[in-house]
Parts: sequence; C-alpha cells; structure tokens
Amino acid sequence: MRHMMHICTLLLLVCFAILNMLLFSMATSQCKKQTTCSCQLDDWKGSLITLHDLVRGRSSARFHVLSHDQRFISDTYDFYYNPCVDYTIPTGNNGCDRVAMCQVSRNSGNGFSLGKTNDVQFKYDKGSVFAVYENIKSNDGYTRTTEIELVCDKTIYGRLEFIVEYSRRGYIFKLYSMCACPGRCGNSAISSCENIDACTCWEPNAIDRFNLHPLDSGSNPMQYKYSSTEIIYYNPCSPVISPQCLNQSVCMETKDGLVGYGSAISGTFVDNGNVTLQYTNHDRSSIITLICNKSHERLFEIEYVDDYILKASLTSKCACNATCHSTISHPLQCVLAGDGCSCTVKESGTTYDLYKLDKEYSPMKVTDYNNHTYYYTPCGGLEYDVIGCQGAACQLSPSLNLRPLSLGAVRPASASVSSSTGDLVIHYVGGDEGRSFDVIIICDLNVTTDPILTTNGVMILEGSLHYKFVLTTGEGCPQWLSD
Repeated sequence: MRHMMHICTLLLLVCFAILNMLLFSMATSQCKKQTTCSCQLDDWKGSLITLHDLVRGRSSARFHVLSHDQRFISDTYDFYYNPCVDYTIPTGNNGCDRVAMCQVSRNSGNGFSLGKTNDVQFKYDKGSVFAVYENIKSNDGYTRTTEIELVCDKTIYGRLEFIVEYSRRGYIFKLYSMCACPGRCGNSAISSCENIDACTCWEPNAIDRFNLHPLDSGSNPMQYKYSSTEIIYYNPCSPVISPQCLNQSVCMETKDGLVGYGSAISGTFVDNGNVTLQYTNHDRSSIITLICNKSHERLFEIEYVDDYILKASLTSKCACNATCHSTISHPLQCVLAGDGCSCTVKESGTTYDLYKLDKEYSPMKVTDYNNHTYYYTPCGGLEYDVIGCQGAACQLSPSLNLRPLSLGAVRPASASVSSSTGDLVIHYVGGDEGRSFDVIIICDLNVTTDPILTTNGVMILEGSLHYKFVLTTGEGCPQWLSD
C-alpha cells in the first residue's frame, strides 16, 4: 500500500512539474530586445532568437519579395528587407535611403521606407514572435507600419513572404528561417577578428590569429560536388581562376553557368561562437565556418545552399588559432629595376621579368560585373588613341561615357613577394584622382600563351580608390623556373 502511495506521489509531482513548465511557457509575454535583430524570450529557457546570421551588407538587401496589389492591378510592388543592417536602394524619389525594409513601385519607380533597424521592437503574441516597425514616416507624407512574423523553419535558411496590406499602409510579412528558431543561430554577442586582409585576421588584445594564405590557390581551388550538375568552388583569399569565377572566392558551377556567392575582397571574419568567414556578392552571400583540425590540410564541405545564401565549413590546421604562420607583416622584398618591369629578391637573388607581357597596342583586358573594362600592360604604358590615357592600367566605364581613367603610373612605387605563396605583388600609384592598384602575379607554367587577367575588386585606401587585379601566367614564374 505504501509502495502504491509512493508511486502516486511521484506521479503527482511529475505532473505538477510538467504543468508548471507548461504554465510558465504559456506565460511568456515578451521577447526582450537585445540588439536590432535579436531578442530573448522570457520562457523557462531564456531562449535567444537572433537573425545576425542573415545579415548581408550595407549595399544590398538580403530578401526580395514581389507583391501584386489587387486593388490597383497595374501596380506591382517589390519589397526588400535586410535584418540588422540598413541599406540603400536607388529609387525615383530617394525613398529607400538607409532603411531595413523598403517598398518600391515597379510602375513609378518610387520607394517608401517600411522601417529602419533602430526602430524595431519585438512582440510575442500567441506563440509567435514579430519584428515590428511602427509609425514609419515616409517621404510621401504617410505613416506606415510593418510586422514581420518570425517563423521557425529548420529546413530553410531564409525566405520572406508577403501576407497582406491591411488598413492601407499596414503590412504583414512572414520570415521563414532556421534562425527564427530559439537558440538555433549564433548569439547577440558578435565580435570581429580584426581583418588584415580578406583571409587573415588578428585580435589585438588576445592571441587570436587566423591566416588562410597557405590554403589559397586560384588555379586549384577547394571544391565540393553538391549534386550531379552542381560543383561549388572556394578559394579563401583571391578569385577562383579555374574555372574562372570573375572576382569570386565562392562560386557554384551549374549546367547554366557560374554563380558567384562572394567577392574575393569581401571576406570578413566574425566570431559568434564559431569563427566564420563571410563573403558577399550583391544579392548573394556565403558563410564559411572554420573548424580546427591539425590533421587536415583543407577539407571543404557544404551544409546548405539556395539562391541567396551558401553555408559551408572549412576544416584545416589553418582554422586553428595561431597555427599557420602569418606572413602578411613580413613580406620578402623584390627590388625593382629602373624600368619597373623586372625585380630581384634580395634574400634569394631570384629574378622576375615581365617584359614578354608588355604589349602597348594589344594590352590585357578584363570586364567586371559593372561593365567596367580594364586594360593593363606592365612596362611601357598605354599611350595610343583608342584608349587615350597614360599609365599601366586604365578603366573605361559606360557610366562615364567611356572616358578613360588612369589607375596608376607605369613605374610601380614598390613590389614585394609573399613568403607564403611566392606570388609577386606589384603596387602602382599616381592614377587619376589619386587612384592606385595592385597586380598579384600568379605563377602558372600551364598558362604559356594568353595570360589570364581577373579583377579582384576595388576598395578605399587612404581616401582614394584602390583596385586589385590577379594575373596568372607562366611569365610570372621566377626566371630560373620559367627558363
């Protein structure tokens, strides 16, 4: 009898505990804002919902969705949303300047703000969490309100769905994402490892130091066969050259061609529990998680990919903290000859000679995704009527009516050889409006005829535009090797 009473007592205690947990969970009344795109539930777990992993950049929106207005059938609206970071989209009335969400009429081209990141509040209602933007003043004089329901979906990285416009200028969306699941993505305490370049970073106040240069090879990139028709390539520091993915460190080869998931110069280290490298390319981006394993040289594996985001892991000894020696601050010096077209490494006496690449009347040429065309010849300069500008490299842009711009003088100011890869890096200065550029010369004895010139992006350096190019050629090999 006592035994039965004891069992009944235990059952009652268990039921009471379960009921207590359920009541506590049901009592959840808010998701307390932590950052502009994360909040913490006041349930018994104190779970965090964070959209930080969905962040793109300041230049573009992460999500794009189309809506047909049933009342005005001629109007079609595009909605753009970027959690955490405001962005700008050019519109007819400049209505989408530094916003988190924007509505653009495809009929008129005008845009209207549906919220800025600092305006967001989080609301918990009937088991759902909403990101809410209220009393948004748009430049057409109207006030708008936006609610985005965060729907936990572990099968998808992120998809935005337009639900309804209610009471005129009130909008409801649903954001389906694994990051809308409590505790699924990252945390709010994101800190960055200070970038030295696209694949090297260090933490000034700690010993954290990551250097992926030893893994970099554009002509032999890491690859992962995602399906029978899709192969994904990754080269951490510079563009994938074979196949030639213009300006892209991460790209996917499909039966229809190549798709870029990240610019070679956009690599940014982020520490959100795991150290990741994040790359962007307009409306696409990729997140590469670094996994330390000192027995692996490099192992690249895909976790998830869709039309907008690619998630992968890189397992390597170089993904271990302070393991692969950083050579960025200690390059070997290659002393230039007076003509600026050859140099000799002091430490080894190795000579590099680019004379055979110098063709004033048939320079190397490359066009980037913005339809800017670049011409380059290393020694004599571009001095003929078709281009009409003096320098080692020139840019012709449709937006400037093809007016040529010099990117740098024919005589480089300095040159160095990376001690991790042996690639010659030549720096040119003195271009129009302070422009300058680097050319990384990749030694490849298999490229014996036409050199391969790729653009590696543009950045602001000391207040002026600085361009990066990669030139792959057998002529870029040390003279003793190429002979």
